[in-house]
Order: sequence, then structure tokens, then C-alpha cells
Amino acid sequence: MAFGAFGNGPQQMEKSAFFKWFSMKPAGDLLWRPESEVFRDQVSLAAETGADGRFSMLTLSLTRAMLDEPAQTMFGRDIVKSFLEDVAGRDRHVRALSAEIFHRAPGTPVLRGQAPPDLPDEPSAGFLTVMGELPAWSTEPGRVKISMTNRDGRLEVRADRKPSRGFLARLFS
Repeated sequence: MAFGAFGNGPQQMEKSAFFKWFSMKPAGDLLWRPESEVFRDQVSLAAETGADGRFSMLTLSLTRAMLDEPAQTMFGRDIVKSFLEDVAGRDRHVRALSAEIFHRAPGTPVLRGQAPPDLPDEPSAGFLTVMGELPAWSTEPGRVKISMTNRDGRLEVRADRKPSRGFLARLFS
């Protein structure tokens, strides 16, 4: 199972639109940061691999300032939204959350050529976690578990690959 647009390993991930758009560069073994000096110390993406050499976990970490400060909130929300979409963007709940993260927020208005998407009347628990109003949230779309946690002045968005069930186990379940 691949992590969506990130694929199974660093070579595929580094070719993704996410890496190009946010100018992510290697910063260590299975660790990447934006090339921009403005954001380099505020954002990181770490990966772990399993015995098979494929990604088993990806963790996007960013400072709360990236989401809380008006001058940075659009970048912070954009990178969280893009990470979620690239990890599990085919899931309709993840797509709804990513739209909410990008379009429902205080601060700088988003300029767009089309009408904003319909958003739920009340903010979702996932959105409230991104905005720092809840300590944690998780969901399990398909073959990945996504969890978000606020701790130590950072938001961590983690995607874990669920163990693959064999063909026969899926056939008879």
C-alpha cells in the first residue's frame, strides 16, 4: 500500500507535487524541511520505513505559530491541507476536512476564481484540532490512520500505514 501521492519511499515522495510546491529538501535521514529560511525551522516531514523498506509512517510537524499568526496561517493551513490530500485524498471525509482547513479560518481571506465549497455549519473536530482548539483527533480512511495532536507548541499530523490483510483474510471477512 502506498501513501497516496507520496508513494512507498523517498524517491517517489521527492517527485511529488507536494515536495515541489513546498520546496522540501532533505534535512537528515528520512527527514525533510522547506528550503525557505522563513519556514525551515517551523516545518518538518519525517518518515519511518518498515522491514520491507516501504513507508510505514509519515509525520508532518509544524509550529503553532504557522497556524496561529495571521502572517503565516495561510501557509500553515495550506501545507496541512496538502499533506492530508496527498496521503488520503481519495477519501471523501479527508477531502471535506482539507477544504474546511483551507476555506474556514480567521485571518487572510482566500482569493479564488470560484465560489468557496459548502462547509458544515459547525467546525469539525479535525478543523478544531488544526486550529489548536482541541488537543487531538484521528480518523481511519481506508488503509491509513491519520492522527493530529497539539503538543509542545506544535501540531503533528501523522499518517500510519495499517497492516495489510492477506488476500484470503479479505476474501473471507
